[in-house]
Amino acid sequence: MPFSNRGRIVKLQSWGWHVATLGYGDAHAGARTSWYTFRFGGTSSAAPIVAGAAACLQGFARARLRAPLSPAELRRLLVDTGTRGPRGQNIGVQPDLRRAIQRLKKS
Repeated sequence: MPFSNRGRIVKLQSWGWHVATLGYGDAHAGARTSWYTFRFGGTSSAAPIVAGAAACLQGFARARLRAPLSPAELRRLLVDTGTRGPRGQNIGVQPDLRRAIQRLKKS
């Protein structure tokens, strides 16, 4: 998205447009406990997706390797195993948990 963060340190990205979420919204007319929206997006959706991937990998690393990854190791793993964006777009990679876990299993 044009408003997204990017730079030398921010090397990861995720879905930032038309992300479904619960708790409020305009996509269901039922009881309030069933409301959701497809209009959730931007860094409000992308950041938790990337953070969730990082947390999953740290949990797997602690269980498998008996120690968490350092911040540099985690970033490198997410970037090296992530799915690249379209050529010519200045965005990071989308985390790919399956590939990252496979790489950790080989450690």
